[in-house]
Formats: sequence, C-alpha cells, structure tokens
Amino acid sequence: MRVMGAITTGTVAPLWLSDPDQIDGYTLTGRLGSGGTATVYVAHSPEHGDVALKVMHPDLPDAAVAVRTEFQLMRRAGSRHVVRVFDHGDSGDGAYLAMAYLPRYAPMSALRSGMDIPTLWRLAYATARAIAATHAADVIHCDVKPSNLLTHRGDVRLIDFGIARDMYAQVEAGDPMIRCSRGWAAPEQLSKGPLTPAVDVFAWGCLVAYLADGVHPFASSSLPEWVLRVRTSEPDIYHVPAGLEPLVRAALSRNPSDRPTAWELASACRDNAVWRARDGRERRSAPVEVLTGELSAVAAG
Repeated sequence: MRVMGAITTGTVAPLWLSDPDQIDGYTLTGRLGSGGTATVYVAHSPEHGDVALKVMHPDLPDAAVAVRTEFQLMRRAGSRHVVRVFDHGDSGDGAYLAMAYLPRYAPMSALRSGMDIPTLWRLAYATARAIAATHAADVIHCDVKPSNLLTHRGDVRLIDFGIARDMYAQVEAGDPMIRCSRGWAAPEQLSKGPLTPAVDVFAWGCLVAYLADGVHPFASSSLPEWVLRVRTSEPDIYHVPAGLEPLVRAALSRNPSDRPTAWELASACRDNAVWRARDGRERRSAPVEVLTGELSAVAAG
C-alpha cells in the first residue's frame, strides 16, 4: 500500500536556500507547503501573474506524465469549484503544474472543529457540490480530504488531482499499488475494488464527521488498525448534528451502491432549513476561525 503524502498549504513561508529562483519563466517568491511528492510555491509569471506552482520532486519516476494527467483532469473538471489550472511542463527542477493562487483561501485542515451548526451545514453543502461538479465531468477525485479543500467564507475549491482518474478509464493490469490517503479512503480503495464516484462520497462522510468536533469516524493509532476499522467497524458519528447524521451515515455505507450520490447530498444540504433564513435566503455565517497548523486529532497522513 502507498499512503500519499499530504501537501499542506496556507501561510506563505520564505524560500529555502536550496530552492531555485525560477522554473521555466516562473519567478518563485515563497513556499506554500511541501509533501512526500511535491513542493508548492507562490510564483509569478508575466502571463498569469501570481500562481501556485506545484513542483514534483525531481527523483520521482514518470513525474512529467503524472503532471500532464493531473492537468488534463483538472482542466476537464474545471468549474468554480475546482482551482483553475494554467500550465504544466517539465524542467531540470522537476515537473510542474501552475494553478490559480487564492491567497484568501485556507485549507480545510486549518479550520477549527466543533464549529457552529449552520457553518457545518454550509461547508457540507459546498463540499458535496464541488464533488458533484467534478463527477459531472466524469472525473473521480479519489483523494477528498481537508488539505485538498480550500475554503473562504463558505466557498470550497478542490485541489490536488494527483491520484484522480477518469471515471471510465481502465485500471492498469498488474498495478500493485494502492494509492490513497490514510483516513480518507473508502473500503473499496483499500481492497483494490472498482473505483466509482462513491469513493468521494465516502470521503465526504469522513470529512463532515471530522469537522463536527475533530473526531474522525474511523480514528486509529496505526495504519493496520485504520484499515481494519474501515473494512469491518461501524463509524463513530455520535457527535454529528441530528440533521446531518443520516446523510453522513449513508455516505459511510460499506457497500458503495448503498451510498447517495454527491448531487443527492448537495441537494439534501441545500434544502435543509438550519442554515437558511425564514425568507428563503441563505444565512451569511461568520467566517470560520483559522488556525496556524494542522489539527492534531485527524487520523490522516
């Protein structure tokens, strides 16, 4: 099994001495974050202005192919719910992907859990809507998790399509790797079963349950324990608000065919009266407080 390294983004940090000054005409100005496969910089180009430049580590095999595939899937899934992509290429410093830089947005992993119920409903709705729009483009994200969701005042944008796939693509025969992130993978991902949009729905259920108060529904102290819990145990969602609980429980069904679609989840959240004013207009909830670091309680890498 390969558990993907998370790329955490947020506050811009200074460049390291080992970082390049430029990559293919992009002038690097700061670091947004780094993970097991790539580093994300803030960069500037005359054509696109400030961008978020994801640069793969140069020793990774087939990095240029992976970046090209990610670019194609993000462009196909392009909507107001997916971060816009501009360019991709390969350089001596690594294959790279240039995306829109959204300085006001923070990764959902930096939100304080235990938020008020209207805000939780709003984020549940916006995330389900982003997933649904991606599925409408025949793309499965396969890695929906807090660090891959940027948010600002209730709006949500999906990033990092590094292990996303075409909904109708054939799985490469003999591939021994299980590509997922610990804490956010569906049972069928762990058993190398057929991947359908239902894997993103399962991740949505984990996400909403976690945002409710920082308790992951399959919290575990080790990788083997987490795999066992996801495959055999019922999720701990006692802390999810009553109105959201049946939606989260359905999303976390072990059988993918028993889960609702992302559109159905978005519709159910949209129609819920908890976060709407009596005259039918959406309530404008207060901005969610942002922390400076990752939440320690998350059972994910």
